[in-house]
Amino acid sequence: MKTLLPILIASLFFAYLTEITTVGQYGKVRQQSSANKLFFFLLFITLAMPAGLRYSYNDTGNYIRGFQSGPLLPELLTSGELHILENPAFEVYRALVRTLTSNYHIFLLIPSFFIQYSYISFIRRYCSSFTMGIAIYFLFGTYVFSFAAMKQAIAMAILLFAIPRLLERKYLQFYLLVFIAFLFHTYAISFAILPLFMTQPWKLRTFLVLFIALAIMVNFQSVIGSFLDAANDSGKTVADYEVFDNNQINILRVLVYAVVPLMSFFLRGYLFRGKYDESYNLLIHMAVISFAIMLLGTINGANMFGRMAQYFEFGIICSLPWMITRSFEPRSARTVTVIALSCFFFYFFYANQINMSFDDAYRAVTFLEFIQSLF
Repeated sequence: MKTLLPILIASLFFAYLTEITTVGQYGKVRQQSSANKLFFFLLFITLAMPAGLRYSYNDTGNYIRGFQSGPLLPELLTSGELHILENPAFEVYRALVRTLTSNYHIFLLIPSFFIQYSYISFIRRYCSSFTMGIAIYFLFGTYVFSFAAMKQAIAMAILLFAIPRLLERKYLQFYLLVFIAFLFHTYAISFAILPLFMTQPWKLRTFLVLFIALAIMVNFQSVIGSFLDAANDSGKTVADYEVFDNNQINILRVLVYAVVPLMSFFLRGYLFRGKYDESYNLLIHMAVISFAIMLLGTINGANMFGRMAQYFEFGIICSLPWMITRSFEPRSARTVTVIALSCFFFYFFYANQINMSFDDAYRAVTFLEFIQSLF
């Protein structure tokens, strides 16, 4: 916590300054002052550097070893080992950087810049309160997740560029970006279903998502087993132990994912009446899909389903501030916001201090040490 708290405080400070110096509405910014650009850049650096300079946290050690022992780009391209279902774009990226340098800090830092820029730019565009959006992004665990699953984090960053194309009905561009993300991490193909969910939530399609999730839960062994067989037949190897590992997602985590779907259901009479920003139709559906996938993880395969759900969680991050401001009077909205962020902070503290100590797992070089490593 002592590592994350200063980053959280600095991020909220720069996010607030970015918000109050923004000209125009989020998603329709017409002009940006020099101060606005500066504060956004400082927020970006505050978030990107701790992630990019790490050398220990979750999967980071495996990524470093893979980089150090991996082939150079010419060797990879002539090896015949690239397979469309085995994250070939990431393999090419790793080999390219390995060809140019043996410095693994650069290998980690480049994606960190891209990931954080994509994430916070998306929040800025679609969140009615940029400061609250950054707070949820941090407290919800999405920021810390970007330290771990590098391939998935890159794919998620690409997919966030695809969503504006979808909302503009530019389907060819949308599916092109989904395909590029898929080449970094195969789970990204799940975004292909999103064009079906641009309609108003809590109609037939929303309930169908939850019904399918519940049906799979009831027949988990047979349905998921058939899915794994189909994946293996197509050339994508998914070991049974990755799914049937007897690990279930923590119920507290599932409840956190349930907040936006439940609020949107009970407040739907306020949220979807009259004229409103219809991009929230898609964002709230993303929150529902994320929650539905998390439900599957309560049966088995906690790691796999937890990571699949995270593809859609930006719907949660961006929807909650809008739902609060749309459903409550200003004074009540401030009270609800404080309560919501307090609950998210408790979850953040539980996840990074009680359940697992972030400080014990995370190690990073300083910026000066990184500069010295270049020479």
